[in-house]
Amino acid sequence: MNKDNLEQLIHNYMEKYDLLNDAEHDEIYKWKAVNHFQKYWNLDTDEFGEMFKQAMEKSFNLINNGIAQPTSGIVFLCKQDKKTEREVQEEFRKLLAPDEGNIKVRQDRIQMFVDAINEKLQKAAPNKWKYNQDRRSVIMYLNFIAPDDNFMFKSTEAKAFADCYEFGEDIGSGQTFRLDVYYRMCRELVDEIKKHKDLCALLEEKLKYEAEVDEDKTNPVTKVAGKYNILAYDLIYCAHAYNLYENISVRKRKKLSAVEQKRQEKENRVKDLIAQREEKNEQFEQLEKQLNEMKFPDIIGMKVKNIRYGEGNVTDQNGKYVTVEFTAGAKNFILPDAFEKGFLKSADEEISACFEEIGSLKKTKEKYEGNIRLLSTEISRLSKN
Repeated sequence: MNKDNLEQLIHNYMEKYDLLNDAEHDEIYKWKAVNHFQKYWNLDTDEFGEMFKQAMEKSFNLINNGIAQPTSGIVFLCKQDKKTEREVQEEFRKLLAPDEGNIKVRQDRIQMFVDAINEKLQKAAPNKWKYNQDRRSVIMYLNFIAPDDNFMFKSTEAKAFADCYEFGEDIGSGQTFRLDVYYRMCRELVDEIKKHKDLCALLEEKLKYEAEVDEDKTNPVTKVAGKYNILAYDLIYCAHAYNLYENISVRKRKKLSAVEQKRQEKENRVKDLIAQREEKNEQFEQLEKQLNEMKFPDIIGMKVKNIRYGEGNVTDQNGKYVTVEFTAGAKNFILPDAFEKGFLKSADEEISACFEEIGSLKKTKEKYEGNIRLLSTEISRLSKN
């Protein structure tokens, strides 16, 4: 590990602490989100879906984003019927069963949870791909539920910190990801954080202020569990998001010749590009899996409109091809483009939204494909020179 780099990073973090937690950036919301969740979390409640929804109200973009909404997927399943709600509740019980601190067992359970919930989502709503669970979302659930024993996680930010800290073990990615290695790094970081009394005092002061201005005096954020585990993640996240690595060199080395320096810069660039490609490949594989699980809705017999041909009826549907009978004759269209690009319009908003979702997903997949091709080309070019 590189203690000098960590010291500089903590210094940079403290220097920008007021900026990180001003009204615009409000990074302290992580602690408030976990504290709010802890107030409402109850694994044994009869209204599990409503409880989970209420508990997650302040999580904002910590778990969900514009593309993926896994917490909404949990709530959606629980609204189907009581049987499904109980099944979801049982999956959480399995996830949270005692593991004696064995993080490898915990990681296996995370994957089993992902598979089980996504299978239920596929049956209940095959086109609601935004609701799918993934490894990161479940790691975040664990941190919200048991913050003393878990850590929040984002892949790119974690790798950047590991490089700066020169941790020595590979966190991995995709199928090679190791939660135990990531947790070990975070625990080391927490130990170092606790040695910095000035940093801990900054956090305590901010939490005290947030508790004072909070109208709810029954659940002060000063008592939030796992406050230093959250601080470890906040440091990892903010270091990447706010460029706190700016004046830190990953490793101090002897002065290199111009030729050696150029070669090393190229090697570092290749490593960075490979890491980016691995991340894009993982995202691409997830999207491809979602697309493979999705099916076009049956629209035979549906009335549609075309700006040129007017009203017509769908008479045939074969895979992505549909035939529409207009007064002017039969015309063929390709799905989902016909609806997504406005060539066909339907009064059924749910059907239209479904095709638009599939079209949006395909565009995102194509974007990832393009990114991967460009990254591969650049890696190949740099490796040959």
